[in-house]
Amino acid sequence: MSESTADTASWRTRVRAIVLHPSRPEALVLRAPGGPALPEFELPGRAWAGRPEQFVQGVRDAVGVEVALLRTAETRVDDAGLIRHAAVVFAAREGSPAIPGHARWVGAAEAAGVVGLAPVLGELAGGRVPAGRVPWRARAWLGTAEQWMVTSLAALGRPVRGRVEQARVAELSCVLRAATDGGDVYFKATTQLPLFVNEGRVMAALSELFPDDIPAPLAVDGQRRWMLLPDLGPEIGWQAPVEVREEVLRAFAGLQIRSIGSVDRLLAAGCLDRTPRWLARQATEWPATIDLSRWLSADEVAELTAAGADLASACAALTGHPVPYTLGHGDMHLGNVARDGAGYRFFDWSDACVTHPFVDMIVIFFDDDPATRERLRDVYLAEWASFAPRARLLAAWQLAEPLAALNQAISYVSIATHVELGADRDGMIEDTGTWLRRLIDSHRQFFL
Repeated sequence: MSESTADTASWRTRVRAIVLHPSRPEALVLRAPGGPALPEFELPGRAWAGRPEQFVQGVRDAVGVEVALLRTAETRVDDAGLIRHAAVVFAAREGSPAIPGHARWVGAAEAAGVVGLAPVLGELAGGRVPAGRVPWRARAWLGTAEQWMVTSLAALGRPVRGRVEQARVAELSCVLRAATDGGDVYFKATTQLPLFVNEGRVMAALSELFPDDIPAPLAVDGQRRWMLLPDLGPEIGWQAPVEVREEVLRAFAGLQIRSIGSVDRLLAAGCLDRTPRWLARQATEWPATIDLSRWLSADEVAELTAAGADLASACAALTGHPVPYTLGHGDMHLGNVARDGAGYRFFDWSDACVTHPFVDMIVIFFDDDPATRERLRDVYLAEWASFAPRARLLAAWQLAEPLAALNQAISYVSIATHVELGADRDGMIEDTGTWLRRLIDSHRQFFL
């Protein structure tokens, strides 16, 4: 959402709920004096539909129906009233309680006259909204995924207790949660993108190679890009104390170092080749193949295009340093690290790759505080002391910083140009622009 200059604590999220029948081409409307109307409710703050619990509870409170969140159909920000309006599409779940007396189901003919139902008229008329790369937008998807989850866990001797719940619904992934006697289990489905790996298959292979660092999936359906993971313990999170961040970096550097002899196995397992040689090709060819005008001015596009030769030379220089290629996470930050009784566990490997290890260190390069940045850099580089003298490590580190920005910018542009962005649209567009400008700034800093 675009930012308001007002105090965000005053914001409220007003939701217009479009509830689809679980099987028939019908939508739920309320009887109102002015004619049929959609259920509406308000949530405190600037709620995000990617975390569906509040939204599902809002529908439950408004009409007593159990629903699954499918997608955000429309959003609008009213700065004057400090209200974020969102039209959110839900599907009533099979076995949900009967609708209340002041509600009823309507088909396409009557729905055409109901304010707010335009985003789903095609579905109600018998058509289907294409799920595209985001299959969990379809009404029938959740039931199919839930059945696979239940069956897989039963085969493992961990039957599901209660209803499977949605934990996260976004354009890039969908996460479900189920309670079992052995603790919560999480289902994850990821969208298919050019720079995404088949995460379940890759994690299964990585967990065999590095069982102390990467959790093993409980079950994998590689064809549908589904997997089950156990509860990994509390996420470290962005606000972790600097001492904890140092521990995480030492652990991750250890994982990278242990992966050095397994590069061929990593590539064979499905990790992508994002080595400096690959980045060098991207640096010179990529800007000309993508319309960057959504994020950058014409002058900025020209500057980024001109930077290609410098970035390619940095790739060549980094290739000549003694620190070898390793496993790369691709999105290494503290939101993708958890801790259990055995230590730190690294997850969310949809960007898994082989790369120069320093290029993966966005968690250090782009920390906001210069003193913390230097402290974390020194802790991390100390783990590589056996590979090169400190002066050479620092030289490689300097070369890697603009390449880290290049690597992230390529990833974000790929996502933004291949996914039908919905609830994540504004955030993804903004983040893509941020990484492109970080790349430009890094180039200026190190080459101009």
